[in-house]
Amino acid sequence: MSTKISEDFKYEIATVVEHGFSLISEKKTPCAWFEFQFDKIRSDQNEYLTVRAYLYLTEKALDFSLEKLAALGWTGTDICELDPNEEVGFNFIGRQALITGGMQNYKGKNRAVVNFINDLNYQPIKSATSPEFKEINAKLKGKIAAYRSKNQNVNGTEQPIFPDPEPVIPF
Repeated sequence: MSTKISEDFKYEIATVVEHGFSLISEKKTPCAWFEFQFDKIRSDQNEYLTVRAYLYLTEKALDFSLEKLAALGWTGTDICELDPNEEVGFNFIGRQALITGGMQNYKGKNRAVVNFINDLNYQPIKSATSPEFKEINAKLKGKIAAYRSKNQNVNGTEQPIFPDPEPVIPF
């Protein structure tokens, strides 16, 4: 049994357990959707948690959606392959990804949304720790002070890097 996640999540490994292709709303917006099951997060009752991701195939969203589809292994050109009911349908079930998302209010209801789908090799930028900041500060503090001292006007403000509005370049 599974239940929808109800909290923010970041870089969590999740597996596609269901997927499909739909035309959304009256506009008939083409959309590939994926039901992800979290590999490591469970409910308080030890149930699997899931979240649904929507990748819209509109002109504005196409680059983003194609990047995410590639992270799930699809690099095709025929969108019929995104429909599991088609004979040529690509099977996403069992594909894993690192997903990030959280809760969003939509039409007065809170729901979980997936903001990013990345392949398992994705390495998010790691924040520096306090000791690392102290080490960097110790290395750069004197250099920054020397730069500030060397590049100050008489009134104490820094000189611009290019003091002339438009440097004259002789030809």
